[in-house]
Amino acid sequence: LFKLLVLLTFVAANFYAFHPEYLKFNPPPYFVKGILTASVVFFLSYMGFGTVTNDSENIEKPQVNVPRAIYISIFIVMAVYILVSLAALGAMPVEKLVRYRENALAVASEPVLDSFGFLLLSIGALASISSALNATLYSGANAAYALMKKGYIPHPEMQRRREWMGEHFGLYLTCTVALLFTLTFNVTSVASIISIITTVIYISVIASHIRLADKIGGNRGIIFFNLLVITFVAFQILLFQLKNNKLTFAVTIFLFVVSYLLE
Repeated sequence: LFKLLVLLTFVAANFYAFHPEYLKFNPPPYFVKGILTASVVFFLSYMGFGTVTNDSENIEKPQVNVPRAIYISIFIVMAVYILVSLAALGAMPVEKLVRYRENALAVASEPVLDSFGFLLLSIGALASISSALNATLYSGANAAYALMKKGYIPHPEMQRRREWMGEHFGLYLTCTVALLFTLTFNVTSVASIISIITTVIYISVIASHIRLADKIGGNRGIIFFNLLVITFVAFQILLFQLKNNKLTFAVTIFLFVVSYLLE
């Protein structure tokens, strides 16, 4: 709620001093490719609904409330993203936004809110990151707990031999690895790595849905179409990494190989 209030404050303030001329449409020759690339790399921005599905066993009437929560969250995110984008583009020329990249929103708030705007957006960004991390850790831990309850991980004999590998160790390990990647790579590289990992998880889920469609329901044609789309997204992310940052591409492949070997 706090980060929504911060973003809506930014939107309201910037629309008060809006410059319509900054929105003049003057696309470069590569703008379609640029939009496609950006959409693919930051596909993760719309993947928050996955945390809802992982928490479904703790939700009342999940058959009704989980789909409802997914649709509502997607439409709210779309509306907020569009309003924030318009407010930012109307605050200053796009060339200046591109120059500041990761902290462009904070800079875009300065013409109206001055230094307070920069501080407010920075605090809002930290709150947003914290809440996203909290939701992701809870969702991942809950999925692992569900697997353990069904006897998939870990095997009882394995658990007795590895009592040190408990939930606290997993949390510390996850936070350490996340911090390492944050300090080593830029925001775009981290986003692309997380996007491809999450995308591969979704490919596995969709493939499983196709196999279980007779048991759990669902139109195989629609499911298969989604599988094609998400697979295309995965290949586009890898292609983006290969063209723009070969180190990020190599690290991504390394992570998949290591994860497979450990499994």
